[in-house]
Amino acid sequence: MIDIKVSLAFGAALMIAGGALFRWHFAAWDACRHDDSLADRERSFYRTQFRRRVQIAVLIVLMGILVPLLDFVIFKDSPRLFTALACGMLLVAVWIMVLGALDWLSLRVFNRSTQATLSSLARKRRELEEEVERLRKRGSNGQH
Repeated sequence: MIDIKVSLAFGAALMIAGGALFRWHFAAWDACRHDDSLADRERSFYRTQFRRRVQIAVLIVLMGILVPLLDFVIFKDSPRLFTALACGMLLVAVWIMVLGALDWLSLRVFNRSTQATLSSLARKRRELEEEVERLRKRGSNGQH
């Protein structure tokens, strides 16, 4: 009987954590959705990131349901149902890991792209500052 209490506590903790993640990701997406300074590319990235992360949060809640359910099935002595639930739980865990890896990879690619854009802008700024300095040294204001 103590095993069921432990699995219920662990399942409840997973459901609470998944719910908190869901609220946190929804709040972050809501802030990005209403930010007019974002480009379409950035908004698209944040939208797909939101979808992945909400899917992870929902799957964590599902894991919180499956853990005590799996423990309860052990006591009912139903091996086929136990095997099916255990396989389902493993698939959910693998899918959470795949989504986490994809999220990490897409964030890494997005950050590299953003860094490349920023370095290009910095290079262009240096070129323009050098041009301004060259024109100042010539004593010209750009008009002839």
